[in-house]
Amino acid sequence: MAYSDPMASSPKDISAQFAVARSDIRVPVAEQKAYVQYHEKIDCKQSSETEALHSAKRLFGKNVSLDEKRELLFRLAHIGTIRSFDLLCKYLKKPDPALKGWAVLCLEECRMYLEMDLLDEDEGGMIMGPSGGLGQQLRYYVVIGTDGSRSWQAKGRTAAKRAFAKACERWNSRVEKVSYGTRHILLTILIHIDTAPDDLIMEALRKANGKQILLKEYYYITNVEKPDEAAIRKYLKEFAR
Repeated sequence: MAYSDPMASSPKDISAQFAVARSDIRVPVAEQKAYVQYHEKIDCKQSSETEALHSAKRLFGKNVSLDEKRELLFRLAHIGTIRSFDLLCKYLKKPDPALKGWAVLCLEECRMYLEMDLLDEDEGGMIMGPSGGLGQQLRYYVVIGTDGSRSWQAKGRTAAKRAFAKACERWNSRVEKVSYGTRHILLTILIHIDTAPDDLIMEALRKANGKQILLKEYYYITNVEKPDEAAIRKYLKEFAR
């Protein structure tokens, strides 16, 4: 449970510290997905806040496995206090190369919990993802190629959009914007932090392809920045064949 530290910085200060700590570190999509799935593996309630903070000193040890450090970072993220936030920032000053992206994701989640507490809002006024979001929903950009055997017409576009809207409703998320290309669909989706993006997207694809195959089952997803035309063309060429 997060608490308000009387010496805590303002949400604006926290955002500034976060920007400095994360620098220009880019987190691969695969690692973002792994981080979401890790929530199902680790129960942060198994250890107290005091235990987690005490164990955090092992983050700076030389003979500590990356797996252990990965869990320690994750537990700090879910404490959501100034102390855990500062420890994550400290680690990111000289992180293990293999855990840089993971530590950024942990810092993002810790930041969200901390700001929610400082703002005294259940849903939070700020969001942890680099692309922003709303409340406890993170903004993701999803690119999916269309099935090459069928023309991408208005009826198919409507069916695909409706499928994603229904899936989002079930997963406490929502479609923010949809753009259509000749060979792809680009969706901006606000996905709840407790929802694994892959679960939502695969359900939407099953719904969209129920009566006829409209979309491929391979997709590109990121919450870092909206993909430009070059990134979309690269995805379509390399992964959506």
